[in-house]
Amino acid sequence: MTPHTDTDIAALRALAEEGRQAPLAVGPVLVLAGLLVPAACIGGWMLALVPDVARPLQIAALLGFCVLGGIGGQMLLRQLAPAIARGTVLARAEGMVWGLGGLATGVFAAMLVLRGLMGLPTPANVMGAIATVAFLQFGVAFLVTAGLSRQHWLQVPGYGAFLAALACGLVADDVLVMPLIAALMAMLALVPGVIMIRSGRGRV
Repeated sequence: MTPHTDTDIAALRALAEEGRQAPLAVGPVLVLAGLLVPAACIGGWMLALVPDVARPLQIAALLGFCVLGGIGGQMLLRQLAPAIARGTVLARAEGMVWGLGGLATGVFAAMLVLRGLMGLPTPANVMGAIATVAFLQFGVAFLVTAGLSRQHWLQVPGYGAFLAALACGLVADDVLVMPLIAALMAMLALVPGVIMIRSGRGRV
């Protein structure tokens, strides 16, 4: 065997041995997302119900949501950074799948916002489109985490997130997608995050 093969085998052995460890630092961030996103969605939905709302106010509200999302993303990266840098193989893998998935969602959201500010065609309800991509990322991250950590209960929010993405995609252009996102985020982010924290397994 070559040195590279030995290294690969050692990494796989370490990953298998660490499989019984629980998810790392995602719990607190999921709780934060499960509180902030529903609050922003309910606020945006109520704003949409007000007749003759000025376009600049709508844009300001969307930008405010994106700023909150950016702050949340930074908190996620800070929470996961120690594990990615010096954690176990499992911790690094989890940190990367959640961190990079969140980054991909952020890039998609920023693209839609920029298109709107530039006057280019965008979905009728930008939040519905962003939520669809975000829930797909949640599904991948939950299922990868479940597989690596052997915490099989995480498959429930994982597959649930795929169903949530389907639901949001089907009603993305309806104003009712906002309260739908709020309810789904509470179920798929807040509840799993609380479970991770209470089990003591949502920390680095």
